[in-house]
Amino acid sequence: MLAGLGATVFPNGMASGESRSTAPRAGHESLATFDALARLGLASQAFSGPPRSDIETAASVEPTATPSPSPTPTPEPPVCVDDPSHPLYCIYTVVSGDTLSGIAQKLGFSGNASLSAAEMLAQSNKPDVVSSDQIVPGQRLRVPKQSGILHTVLVPESLGEIAAAYGVTPEAIVSVAGNNIADANSIRLGQDLLVPDPVKLPQVATAAAPPLQTPQPEETPTVQPTPTPTDTPEPETPAATPTSSPRRTPTVAPSPSRTPRPGRPSNFGFIWPVQGPISSPFGPSHPLGIDIDLYQDPNATIVAAKSGIVTFAGGNPCCSYGLYVIIDHGDGTQTLYAHFSSIAVQAGQSVARGQKIGLGGRTGYATGNHLHFEIRVDGKVVDPMLFLP
Repeated sequence: MLAGLGATVFPNGMASGESRSTAPRAGHESLATFDALARLGLASQAFSGPPRSDIETAASVEPTATPSPSPTPTPEPPVCVDDPSHPLYCIYTVVSGDTLSGIAQKLGFSGNASLSAAEMLAQSNKPDVVSSDQIVPGQRLRVPKQSGILHTVLVPESLGEIAAAYGVTPEAIVSVAGNNIADANSIRLGQDLLVPDPVKLPQVATAAAPPLQTPQPEETPTVQPTPTPTDTPEPETPAATPTSSPRRTPTVAPSPSRTPRPGRPSNFGFIWPVQGPISSPFGPSHPLGIDIDLYQDPNATIVAAKSGIVTFAGGNPCCSYGLYVIIDHGDGTQTLYAHFSSIAVQAGQSVARGQKIGLGGRTGYATGNHLHFEIRVDGKVVDPMLFLP
């Protein structure tokens, strides 16, 4: 039974190779052998062999695979991206389910006792953001670097006027390093200012009256008629006394479905800057101007609605008006054209009515290619439909 141990036991109790003088006494050799095996932990295996279950288990055990190291997670991109050329704000891209208040909470942007964070964000992203209901996935928002409102200078205004509109002091605006105001008189059109801790929102000044001066009709060559000889002179009649026609005052607002049409200028000297259906009329939900849809010609040529001087040409393609142009017409009226894909004029340039000033696009806040068009009279917003032909 011990053959597996490399020794043979004979009947006389002697193992092979042992002399009688050294062999253990009869009856003790098996016990001694068992004790030796027990000390090695092999007693049961030596006499009965390993259990079948152990053999089957050992045969079925798969080698343990070395776990592969987990990949290092890629860091999430910044939620609000800095723009080195615009240090006053970062740019946040709207995702599905976002609201203005939710975005503010996500970014740690806070309001104050007078204005909520959502109100500050909406005001910072005029003209297309009025409420949380008007933000869509993919839209990019300007988020001020501190609690406050981003104000874009669109009309000639002083620092004191801007401060008063938000209920703050001029010194508070100057104190914001990113505003870079070295001189209170250096405020320029198109400039972005961060108004810190405002206590109210500026009121949109609107005017229902037409321009202060009715523009003169375009000069046309006058041909003197050839007099027709007659045998009998007709009696003289007193010439009609010319009377100046009163200034035309529109009383009924045009239908929002009105479509731009080419042709002669209106009585106020304006032409349509581009042809296309009105996708957003002037009103409470779109209080600064109208939108002219360009889906049929996404990069249509945009022309000056009236002759004047370009006072601003530029902008930030990411946000707000995108690329835009402002023209001063010298009679108290001003036009603004927004969301260009490219601009063809520069500040200080004189332009004629109908002259190309750029190409349509969807820069800034634009869910599709369109032209945002505004008219102001003495700095006050008016419904452009009242002044177009």
